[in-house]
Amino acid sequence: MTVYMLVAVGFCALVIGSVIRSLAQMAPRHPQGTMATLTVHECVAGANALRFALDQDLADARHADATRSDRDFMERRTAWLERERRLEGLCALQLPERLRLKKLFELLEVLLDRYTTATVQFAGEVEPAVHAYQALATALGADALGQRSGTSTE
Repeated sequence: MTVYMLVAVGFCALVIGSVIRSLAQMAPRHPQGTMATLTVHECVAGANALRFALDQDLADARHADATRSDRDFMERRTAWLERERRLEGLCALQLPERLRLKKLFELLEVLLDRYTTATVQFAGEVEPAVHAYQALATALGADALGQRSGTSTE
């Protein structure tokens, strides 16, 4: 019984450690103030570039294989978050005169969360139905062609 408990506790500790490491990788820390500060215009341009990158990642995920699209998106999400955190640090969002800019970055993270949800739902729920529809439509189209040429597949 004691050996079983030791093995169970050890296994649980490994799983918990793995989850904590994974969460730490997926959520980079917000940087503290840096020496270089970008202008508001440069920060907005950088935020827009990040938003367009999200659009592209979502489009790419929808055209990828269902078994990989959500995993690939999560890897891109982590890299995106790291870029976003670096830009945040360069934009000095802690300054009182940059409250609107801080709000822009908060909204950008809301978009990231929505895109993540949409990607995971698409990969898990919508995409399999789309593939099933396409497979049946293709089969029916081939059957219809066969019937028009005088051969029947049914």
